[in-house]
This record gives sequence, structure tokens and C-alpha cells, in this order.
Amino acid sequence: MRFVFLLLLAASLAAGVPEPTLVPGKTIAAWDFTKAGDELAPNSVPGMPDLKAGREIPGVVKDGMQFNNGGRLEGPGVPGLLDGKTPFELDMRIKPLQLPGGYCGGLFQCFEYNKAGFRFYLFGNMKLGCDIYPQGGKIVGLNSKTILELGKFYDVRILFTPDRAYLYLDGKLDNSAKVGLPATTKADILVGDSAGRDYYYNGVIGHITIKELK
Repeated sequence: MRFVFLLLLAASLAAGVPEPTLVPGKTIAAWDFTKAGDELAPNSVPGMPDLKAGREIPGVVKDGMQFNNGGRLEGPGVPGLLDGKTPFELDMRIKPLQLPGGYCGGLFQCFEYNKAGFRFYLFGNMKLGCDIYPQGGKIVGLNSKTILELGKFYDVRILFTPDRAYLYLDGKLDNSAKVGLPATTKADILVGDSAGRDYYYNGVIGHITIKELK
């Protein structure tokens, strides 16, 4: 009887992660890929950096930009995005069309490997993953429980709060991880690719929006 009670207690504690109390505030960057040109995705927030095509140019389609085996966008880091103090959220609309070209396919990153920032990607098993590098700590991974389907649009959000990161899929909390805010960095932004050989995302991205949390 005591063993059953302990099992139930463990299950209730695992399921009892509270949702964040912080809510979206000021928009600090927004790229609408449905309005992008062949080599430029303008930022709709005045004074914030645009994203330009990298070595391979993503295709412009009705629903956004399509990334295929090396198509990527890149640009300077957003001022205030990763200052190590400000909670924020990353909001993306994605539609994977093929499995990633390598171990994973990069969606969005602003990071220094094993030092600072974060990177968000799609694993080869069609789960989402995020590597977070907190100030003075070790890397913490946040992976989705849900397996995504090819050819389907998803609205994905990651909330970075002072003590936890939350991953939402189509408005529902999918998973969370206990971790502080990503460590401060001035690294460039990379979309559609990630650090590592052939870490390409194959699919459509409709938009990327970044907001402060308050």
C-alpha cells in the first residue's frame, strides 16, 4: 500500500509543474516571412535587424519561406534579447516537409557553443529540442513530448523565465525544464541551420516573433 502511495505521489509531483505567471509584453523583434523578398526578411520593429539569406537562399512561398538542405537566414543579434536579465518568449509558425538533413534541423539560434544563448531545432525523430546555456551553469535541454507530423503547420512558443523554460505547441503546454535565463551573448542570429554538419531544417517558416515577458 505504501509503495502504491509513493508511486501516486511521484506522478502527481511530476505533473504538477505550474504554468508561468509572466505574460507577453513589448514586441522586440518580428519577421513575417510571408512578406519576405528573395534574399531579405525585414524586421517590422523599427531599428531592429533584418535577416538576410546566407550561402543558400530559402524559397519564398505563399505561407512564408521554405528552407531546403542549406537554405538559411542570418543577421546580427537583437539588442536586449539576450542580456541575461529580461524574460522573453520566442514564437514561430513552422511546417516541416522532410526529415532534417542531419542529426537535427536548426530553426532559430543565437548562441555561443557551451557558453551562452540558446538554439532551437527539430530532431530527426520529429521532436522539438532547445539547448539553453544559463549564466554560470551547464547546458539544459528542453525537448517536446509530441512527435510532429510532416506537412502540418504548428505554432510553437518557448517562454524563457528566470527559473524555468516552457515549450508550448499549438497553445498547449507540452513540456518544461528547470533552468535560468540564457546567458548574455551578442552572437548572430541563424534561422534554418544550426551548428553542426548538415544540421538543416527542411520546411516552411511563416513568422518569428520575440516579445518581452512581464
